[in-house]
Amino acid sequence: MGQLIQLDADTQHHWVQVLRGKPGDQAEAVDAAEQLVLLTLTSATTAEVSQALENNVELPIEVTVVAGLPKQDKAEWIVQKATEMGAFDVVFFRC
Repeated sequence: MGQLIQLDADTQHHWVQVLRGKPGDQAEAVDAAEQLVLLTLTSATTAEVSQALENNVELPIEVTVVAGLPKQDKAEWIVQKATEMGAFDVVFFRC
């Protein structure tokens, strides 16, 4: 940890201009090795990797989405979106 990284132009703009970031502000990011890290802004163009964070993307509970049977081909879209949000199960019922 403690590695200084150069922020790309889009990240600089978003963090400093849009979010009004100041040196010392922190944010979570994914590095080139796809690891979740905590960054500390050191200047408008650089940040320091403060620490590696645990990358736990699973929900702490099993979520079931229950929905009325949709018309046409919407069921596949509902299942896709529910899965993207981390749902454990999708149940359709006739109503």
